[in-house]
Amino acid sequence: AVHVYTLFTKLRWFANSVYYCRAPASDKHWNTALTTVSDKGVCLNCDAQLPPIILSKKQIDMLCAFIMKEIKQASVSSRTAAWGRQVATSQIHTLSKLIASKGPFHYIIDGLNVAYGGDNRFRFNKILKLCEKLNKNKDARILVIGGYQLIRHLIVGTVNGGRKMTKQEATQHYASLGIHLFIKHNRALDDLYLINATLMSGGSTLLVSNDQFRDHLHHIASCDPAMIRILKQWLLSSQVKMLSDKKSPFTLLYPPSYATTVHLDSSEDCYHIPTTNHHWLCVKRVIHYD
Repeated sequence: AVHVYTLFTKLRWFANSVYYCRAPASDKHWNTALTTVSDKGVCLNCDAQLPPIILSKKQIDMLCAFIMKEIKQASVSSRTAAWGRQVATSQIHTLSKLIASKGPFHYIIDGLNVAYGGDNRFRFNKILKLCEKLNKNKDARILVIGGYQLIRHLIVGTVNGGRKMTKQEATQHYASLGIHLFIKHNRALDDLYLINATLMSGGSTLLVSNDQFRDHLHHIASCDPAMIRILKQWLLSSQVKMLSDKKSPFTLLYPPSYATTVHLDSSEDCYHIPTTNHHWLCVKRVIHYD
């Protein structure tokens, strides 16, 4: 959504345009309406089609290479830089093999974000219920990514009749439920692995997470302003978010088919400005002829 200051600056400019515009053959002014946009990206006030988010293959390749580089750099631990990079390289290779053999996936799920969501208590059933909802037609390929906590409850024997499992058995337990699982070593890199996996899986893969990725966005913005624009656009087009309440454990908010940023049409006669609660300002130039 547009920052409040930016929004009012635009509106003040529109007002000044109305006041100062003096054309001999016509009286130009701006008609402003609060409106909504359909799922297909059509403004319900003026019927204009909002443009989709389009990222080129070059931009996607650049983003994928950048995220891999960030994973390797962030994996350098207090032990040795070489050890950290070796672990990161090994994990990326393992993840790539999993995606190549079992993918492409329809959904990549942020396992810990889902399991701890709502009451901040780990609940394995939250993952199962989400996967059941995503796979209602029994044809979705789902990959859950997270830390050791995703299998700890199985290894220590807190479920499945109290029988303890090995790590391999715990992973196979997920597979028996139709869920592919990837356990990573460094919990601090959840976000980067999730983004990396979704990018590697293909353009139609969706990332399911309520994470805002603020820490990484802030870091990337400080070191590569061009890349942050690409990443933000990619998140807008690829991230599925979740709402939950007592009546419905998971209401999925799929990414829109259009860019939720300020739009100016090619004739420069109409602005569409996102505000809050899925509302838009449709600001259209109107010409009255004498």
